[in-house]
Amino acid sequence: MKINQFSQRSGVHLETIRLYEKKGLLPTPKRDANGYRQYDEDDLNVLQFIKICRTLDFSLEEIKQLNHLRHQPAEHHHLDQIVQKQLEKIEEKIIQLIEMRDFLQTLTQQGEHSESECQTIARLRQLP
Repeated sequence: MKINQFSQRSGVHLETIRLYEKKGLLPTPKRDANGYRQYDEDDLNVLQFIKICRTLDFSLEEIKQLNHLRHQPAEHHHLDQIVQKQLEKIEEKIIQLIEMRDFLQTLTQQGEHSESECQTIARLRQLP
């Protein structure tokens, strides 16, 4: 399939596909006689894997490593380490989001007040 059909089937923008090729996440596609890129189901499977990893907030470099490691059973311990590291990053992000939510909730619970008494503005001014 050509890049337009590949893009439509995968739901990934053309420029993103080209970026993934440039970064080595997708293999260099075969070319037809006219020089058009040609993709197959294996390429589509790799792109779906990349999409899932992006959804899980892995970096492009991490995805490149994961894609390489998933085909090497002897290296699955390294794959597990990358996934564990990502889990720790997500846990930290959750903590930060909870802190942000709690802070915003305290700001909204100030009750009725005049503009000059607004604690929300006063507290926001204190932020770094």
